[in-house]
Amino acid sequence: MPYCQSLGTDSQNSGLRKELRAFDAISIVVGTIIGSAIFLIPSTIADLVRSPLLVLPIWIAGGVLTLFGALCLAELGAMFPGAGGLYTYLREAYGPLPAFLYGWGLLAMIHSGSIAALALGFGVYFGQLFGFGVGFQKITSVACILFLTAVNWLGIHTGKLVQNTLTVIKIGGMGAMILLLFAHGTGKDLLVPALYTHSRSQSPLAAVMALIAVLWAYEGWHVVSFAGGEMRRPRKDLPLGLLVGTLIIFGLYVLANGSYYAVMTPEEIRSTPAVAAVAMHKSFGKGAGEIISALIAISVLGSINAMIMLGPRAYYAMAHDHLFFRAFGKLDARNSSPILGLSV
Repeated sequence: MPYCQSLGTDSQNSGLRKELRAFDAISIVVGTIIGSAIFLIPSTIADLVRSPLLVLPIWIAGGVLTLFGALCLAELGAMFPGAGGLYTYLREAYGPLPAFLYGWGLLAMIHSGSIAALALGFGVYFGQLFGFGVGFQKITSVACILFLTAVNWLGIHTGKLVQNTLTVIKIGGMGAMILLLFAHGTGKDLLVPALYTHSRSQSPLAAVMALIAVLWAYEGWHVVSFAGGEMRRPRKDLPLGLLVGTLIIFGLYVLANGSYYAVMTPEEIRSTPAVAAVAMHKSFGKGAGEIISALIAISVLGSINAMIMLGPRAYYAMAHDHLFFRAFGKLDARNSSPILGLSV
């Protein structure tokens, strides 16, 4: 008998509101993945991979690997459509001990650390827009976490509305940036035959390191799995959200990198960490660069919201399996949200 049946997966989902549809799942996938990486790490990739002719293939390879992982997770989500996501899948595959260790790892480092790092990034970008010093940037980071936690205390419905809004803004902003840069640039640096000479001497180790950095930019697609217990049709909507969301990210990332090379030389891209802002600044002036900084802040905000909203579902599932504090398995009577899980 599968472990989930012995513990009662249905009981884990009792009380959770079935609020999420396919669009919400797509929004969570896209909103979690698009943070700041696509706007920043292309300079690191350009430094490791000297030929622009190899840059896009590495981003494509990262997208393909991410798609394979998303499809595997989609299969697991369809098999075990309850709260807990990766925690549940580990429990089913390897038993309670690895799942227990993973859940505590989420709380102690993986999930909590990611939220803290993202909030710090938000404070930096938000502070730069308004001229805040380091102290005020840290205050902004803390305030960001507290605000989004309060938003998600109001329930999954409020959390998903915020998530959908931020995701639509970031997709629209990225799409506009890509179109403007391609319209302004020529893309000649992607096609110069002389650049093949760099690829002949390309270090395989550098290409592998570049691929690792690219995979980090694609990271976060698994977060939607924690919401299986709150989807109306989890066996259909969770796989669809993972597939469509990953494909959207795939297209946006490849096109975004192509647009950077349309207006900047490889040397310019390698020399600046803020590639997107510099590309827009160079093409359309200082104001356009500041708009990109605001877009990065919004993108990071969407990633934080998704992680705050869904991470506690793993603690909720663990509590129902008697592998976590019992109080974490309780839901708010009015909003059906795991208040205690959201508070840690």
